Amino acid sequence: MYRRDVPLACLLAGALLGTACGNSEATIARPGNFEADVSGVVEGRVTGPGVVRYLPPSEANFGSVPGYFFLADDTGVREIGITFTVPAGSGPGTYRLVSAHPMDAGTAFEVRVDRSTDDRTESFEHDAMGTLRLEAFPRDGEDLEGHLIKGDFEFSVQDSDGREVTASGVFEFRAESRDP
Repeated sequence: MYRRDVPLACLLAGALLGTACGNSEATIARPGNFEADVSGVVEGRVTGPGVVRYLPPSEANFGSVPGYFFLADDTGVREIGITFTVPAGSGPGTYRLVSAHPMDAGTAFEVRVDRSTDDRTESFEHDAMGTLRLEAFPRDGEDLEGHLIKGDFEFSVQDSDGREVTASGVFEFRAESRDP
């Protein structure tokens, strides 16, 4: 039953991102401000400038989607990437990471690890366990310019076959506007 839901979940998540990304503003910082060690079925070190993007509230064919943030090491295709979903209005604190249903986008603290090899990407986003600690983070996504983004994390997450990766790391950067 679960495997039949995966294509639908991916389709819904893609539709959400496609409609929300057109209204968002990316922010970036300098290289080396997001670092993590990844181990398990995927091993390596993640380093990047740190990126935060706010996706404003939107309407989808299955209902309203609240505003939320993506927090990641970088954008685009990379060997290993880490992306967090942070609900808007959360602010500083320590939060438990979960794997929410795609129709619950933006309502929970989630994490995904992607590994890109050749022409494919493997995603690890199931059975998330761990924490994301935000020391400094905006409550409102409408004005990110210059806001300090700082925290750390430790988690484990699996792919759809139950293969597991673990990661721990830190990030600290000031949001800077970049033309999308």
